[in-house]
Amino acid sequence: GSVSALARVDATVPYIPSFSVSASTKKYGDAPFIIVPPVSNSDGSFTYTSSDTNVISISGNTATIVGAGYSTISAYQDPSGSYTRGFISTWFNVQKASPNLRNFGAIVKSLADGSFIVTPPDTDNPGSSFQYSRASGSAVTNTSYSANFTIVSGGNATITATQLESVNFTSESITTTVTITPIDPTSTYSDFTRPFSIGGFAIPPPTTNSD
Repeated sequence: GSVSALARVDATVPYIPSFSVSASTKKYGDAPFIIVPPVSNSDGSFTYTSSDTNVISISGNTATIVGAGYSTISAYQDPSGSYTRGFISTWFNVQKASPNLRNFGAIVKSLADGSFIVTPPDTDNPGSSFQYSRASGSAVTNTSYSANFTIVSGGNATITATQLESVNFTSESITTTVTITPIDPTSTYSDFTRPFSIGGFAIPPPTTNSD
């Protein structure tokens, strides 16, 4: 005699040991890059998603950096042969970029100018404000991190411009020199008389705005 039974072999979940989106650190402003598919014992194709498209957007296997922050990148493997749908995810960090401050040239003013407004340096982060401070010297002064500096005396000083941190950029500082040139003093000298009999006498100084 004989008897038969139906035997069913179910597909198994593929083995995907690890997933790394990119071997190098990425920063805001970096170029798009290709996502390398995870190693798997299944030959099913992968599709990818990003949990925060304000950080990374994905089209096919190309990832485009949108902003600084964290996003979960998920890899989904299609069913194939003896394997079911596979899944693995990883965290990915896009770091803030440096604003690259530049073109903050030396400032030369006259003592007669009284005050001046500092022109901010060029930056890759146009959306964040600047604060200014006197780093050294006593020729100029300002208040409340203002760009408006008051000239105190002739001489030299250094001014530091600091751009504040923003969503996609770190804080950065740049320093320049300030030279305040002196002015000619205004002096007046009045005639004076002394009697011949006084002999020696002290000459009175002129009236002047210089000390």
